[in-house]
Amino acid sequence: MVNIAPWRARGSPAGPPRTIDSPDRKFRVNSVTRPALFGLTVSLLISCSGGADAPAPWQPEDAFGHLARTPVTEADYAGLEVTVLAGETLSDDERIGAVGGMVVDGDVLWLLSEITDPWLYLVDRRDGNYLGTAGRQGEGPGEFGLLSSISSDGTGGIWGNDLSTNRLTHLRSESPAEPVRIVSLPADFTSTFRAVRVGNRFIGWAMRPEDNIRVIGDSGEAIATTTLVPGPDSIGAIPRVFQAANNRLCSALDGSRAVIAYFDIGRADIVDRDGKFLAQVEVPFPRPGAFTRSAEGGHDPERAVMHYQGCATSRDHIYLLHSGARFTWPSSAGEAVVNDHARTIHVFDWTGKPAGIYRLDRVVTAIAVDPEGRELYAADFETGGVVRFRLP
Repeated sequence: MVNIAPWRARGSPAGPPRTIDSPDRKFRVNSVTRPALFGLTVSLLISCSGGADAPAPWQPEDAFGHLARTPVTEADYAGLEVTVLAGETLSDDERIGAVGGMVVDGDVLWLLSEITDPWLYLVDRRDGNYLGTAGRQGEGPGEFGLLSSISSDGTGGIWGNDLSTNRLTHLRSESPAEPVRIVSLPADFTSTFRAVRVGNRFIGWAMRPEDNIRVIGDSGEAIATTTLVPGPDSIGAIPRVFQAANNRLCSALDGSRAVIAYFDIGRADIVDRDGKFLAQVEVPFPRPGAFTRSAEGGHDPERAVMHYQGCATSRDHIYLLHSGARFTWPSSAGEAVVNDHARTIHVFDWTGKPAGIYRLDRVVTAIAVDPEGRELYAADFETGGVVRFRLP
């Protein structure tokens, strides 16, 4: 079992994060990141502001001029035990595209690419050996039109949620190009943006204020729906569900629970296999998000701060990749939109209690953890490669 550094008071605040100081490196920055792609899919109007009080940058200005520190600063971690982890490159194969999601499947790492065709890359997590690709762009067996999420299956392999065809596909690493099984979602469950395998069923999330949590059977049958929309009751359900639309889902390895972590809200929820709320994870500094209306009357979520962009689990813990950076549009036409960068892991037990904080030695875009909680894998924001961190 992983020995996670205790979440306890400390005499002095954590030191400043290390900066990336390698301007000669080739940066793989894709102009359409996973959160941005999802935002376009659901037609969200993003409004982000940056004024004279914008925080100081936390990456070199010459490389990432439009990325900035935010209200989530080192001061927020003062008095908390923060363990710094140094990573080692597991794979820097040039064939791997920008990674927006990761799943551990035995000795295999599945990587969800932000660049389609193919959607998936496979890497041996023991030695970083490149194993191939899966999931071409398309609508045929083993193909995806818009692969919005991947999750592990208890019997091996992964499930891919194709938003465009409204179906789930089971793939195995032994024959990734050929689907093991395809499950079509119920007709009234269209636009299930993300779904995660939970035991012998699926938990899905949709932009429906009245029934945004969907429980789907092993064969695709509708089992139940429930409502879990974060935010104060004083705010209407529609603005709140739009604010919560950009999220990450992961599940307990025993198939008993799932986690919903929100990108635009400083919050994460634990639900049971029936989609019912169990607990709200006790994040170090919860933030409700901003709920505003555009001049035209539509919803206008102001992403002042980015929160949880990654979700992974071991047998005993939940690992959430926290950004705390300000979402900003490029300062010039030549810069790419970058809104998925982070370097802090918040760790919780399965009751939602804090268990520790890890500070990575680099900025990453996605994480995965082995079942025993001994190793954490991440997609390096700077190089696009896969990094391994040994957990204490």
